[in-house]
Amino acid sequence: PRFEQARIFSQTVVGPLLKESPFRGLIVPPQGTDSVLQRDIGRGSKLLYGYSFGGADRLRGRATDANLYDEVQSMDTDEIDIINQCMSASPFKITRLTGTPLTYDNVIQKYWDNSSQAEWIVPCSATGCKHNNICSVEADLLKMIGDKTLICAVCGQPVNARIGFWCHSYPE
Repeated sequence: PRFEQARIFSQTVVGPLLKESPFRGLIVPPQGTDSVLQRDIGRGSKLLYGYSFGGADRLRGRATDANLYDEVQSMDTDEIDIINQCMSASPFKITRLTGTPLTYDNVIQKYWDNSSQAEWIVPCSATGCKHNNICSVEADLLKMIGDKTLICAVCGQPVNARIGFWCHSYPE
């Protein structure tokens, strides 16, 4: 929710990723904007960074397809609702909320309680095992940490997280 957090993410994560990508010529237009709060990428798309500390008004008027939030535990849900109106014309309306849940009485916990509570499942393809590894600390995640790769929590064989799928506790 603060400018400094948006600046750090833009400059230390996204900036180097775009500059060092072997696909830079395909992703970044030669005459595009490359500033802390806006980075142009191919086909007219833009990455816009903002912050809501002190109110969501500075983010009004943007037209977005996706809103990605970090440090949600420090935000007001009313501000998130206002910012999400930027997606009112979008057919996609993608919202991603991340942060550190410091207690069980915070914004992230409220959104989790009202979500489908999906967990990533990574199936084991080892012959005879076929265990569905649940990527949460309460289930298999800690047992899945191998020396060099993810492993099945049951048989110890390597698993491929890319062939995983979401399992929703509350699909509705």
